[in-house]
Amino acid sequence: MSYMMKKVIIARCVECESRIFFQEKPELGFIVTCNQCGTLLEVLWLDPVELDWGDEEFNDDYDDEAYH
Repeated sequence: MSYMMKKVIIARCVECESRIFFQEKPELGFIVTCNQCGTLLEVLWLDPVELDWGDEEFNDDYDDEAYH
């Protein structure tokens, strides 16, 4: 039997160092919230995935329900 394993992408929260898991490769500028500390993070680099503090002004347009 052949099983296709999905590659899980892991990055680290810049605030608390918790692991952030991505089931798919994120796009540049993607915003994610750390489940441990609640910090808003933005994808700044793709290979490897690097995160940095997200833009606070982005909160106005951010639909938290769309990313859970």
